[in-house]
Amino acid sequence: MQFGLTYSVTCQTYWVIWDFPVLSPDRDILCFAQERLIEPSIIRSNFVLINRLHRERLLFLGQEVDSEISNQLVGLMVYLSIEDDTRDLYLFINSPGGWVIPGIAIYDTMQFVPPDVHTICMGLAASMGSFILAPTGEFILEAEELLKLRETLTRVYVQRTGNPLWVVSEDMERDVFMSATEAQDYGIVDLVAIENTGDFA
Repeated sequence: MQFGLTYSVTCQTYWVIWDFPVLSPDRDILCFAQERLIEPSIIRSNFVLINRLHRERLLFLGQEVDSEISNQLVGLMVYLSIEDDTRDLYLFINSPGGWVIPGIAIYDTMQFVPPDVHTICMGLAASMGSFILAPTGEFILEAEELLKLRETLTRVYVQRTGNPLWVVSEDMERDVFMSATEAQDYGIVDLVAIENTGDFA
């Protein structure tokens, strides 16, 4: 039995989970592959992997929260809780944040479904990602580790850019938007492509 948000393409209806469609029959896999010029064996192996992860009740939010990923996660949580409401779900989060309404939909669904939904931050959970993580979050990185990570990142920027530590530290306190040439002057990038001459030597 498959689950997801259904919609049709020229071949047949298929289900969407994550950013990647989960296709059930081989005909769907072949059709999807032909439309996108992808090797069918790659799609089939991704189908098996994603299906296996979902069967083990492992869900992933590895992008900005938007309505598409929200609908997919909400649907999966509801489906998996209907399938077996005694087995817990695990939501791995690596998200820079995102839209408020879709994030609240994920949060509300986590509170609604009978199984416990354990959230685990792997990487970053900022803004809406941290809101989703908060109810039952298990932080992999503690505050001290985050400060050490920030210090390491600052020192790498100092080494790579040649700027003083205080300048880099100050710039990392806020968002700094730079043009390509400003980034080159700062030392973040080595080269700025101006025109494609076709000569890469």
